[in-house]
Amino acid sequence: MPRNRTFICQTLYGIAALLALGVQSAFASVNYDDLRALAPESRLRETIGFLAGLDSRVTGYPGAEQATRYVQRQFTEIGLDDITLHKYDVSVPVEKGGFLQVEGDSPPIDLHGLWPNLVRTPTLPDGGLDGHLLYGGTGEYEELDGLDLKGAVVLLDFNSGDNWLNCAYLGAAAVVFSEPDSTVYLEGERKFLTMPLDLPRFWVTKAAGDQLRAAARTGVSQVHLEYRMDWERQPAWNVLGFIPGYDPLLQKDVIVIESYYDAMSVVPALAPGAEQAAGITGLLELARYFRAHPPARSVVFLATSAHHLAMRGIDDFIQRYLRDEDPFIDRMVIRRVVEASIANGFISAGDDGISYGVGSQTFVGKEG
Repeated sequence: MPRNRTFICQTLYGIAALLALGVQSAFASVNYDDLRALAPESRLRETIGFLAGLDSRVTGYPGAEQATRYVQRQFTEIGLDDITLHKYDVSVPVEKGGFLQVEGDSPPIDLHGLWPNLVRTPTLPDGGLDGHLLYGGTGEYEELDGLDLKGAVVLLDFNSGDNWLNCAYLGAAAVVFSEPDSTVYLEGERKFLTMPLDLPRFWVTKAAGDQLRAAARTGVSQVHLEYRMDWERQPAWNVLGFIPGYDPLLQKDVIVIESYYDAMSVVPALAPGAEQAAGITGLLELARYFRAHPPARSVVFLATSAHHLAMRGIDDFIQRYLRDEDPFIDRMVIRRVVEASIANGFISAGDDGISYGVGSQTFVGKEG
């Protein structure tokens, strides 16, 4: 089954399951064909296609903000109440651009940097990097045997696991990965480290990779690279919409249905995220259903961002809404040092008995 159709099917099944929970009574049977008809495949394709067609949806890149506005528009068109944007900031590696040029008159090739090794981005020194170009295949030692990697720019097939580290061990100055015909998630995860190893890694298109492979096989190609990626604080947004419950006895019970709408890639500037758009597509369909069939309990539809950056979106929502609400307060311990500080007048206790002030900041907690 094609992967895009798999995403559609997964979304349909998820919507059907959630709708079944929302509409069935203790004695009712559920017609799943009818439920699936409420979320037509054509509309799912349209939503996923739109989101995957944006620029990179990594938080901090243009496509992420475009996706925010799209979700906001969809909530408005569906007719949700109290639509709200919550803004927060997040640290993200932002690509500034770069190129590789083979010595001679050939046009420059666009470079895209890979995800940083911990905090070390693939940024090159001012003036760029010069080196001899080598082709290392999948980076196995037998493929590198006889090559002088010291100071070299090594072209590798992307589907090569973490063999790029072999190039680092042998003194390479940079590694350039060539786009494969297809790949898997694990390949991406093995292209960066959780330690700040200073070995710039880049991505080029398949066509550019073929060009560089041919140049490397001449054995005399020199290349010049320039590239920059900076860590920046960038804005991100959660989008909330509300449907009030119709039952006076139950409408104060609030159910939150959440999905993220950002995407992630080992190449931050290239993150279409078709599969990662399936969740928000399902959320929009659920919002449509419950707008047309109001629930007894109130429902908040929460579209979060920065899921792939330590889940900063859902964390922001929790910090905004749950730190001063029972039963969460009962589970937040004020340490003895805080009690002692209040007793000695170093910090002030709030009148509500659950908060305390340090300077202009207010903190919430309760001794368990």
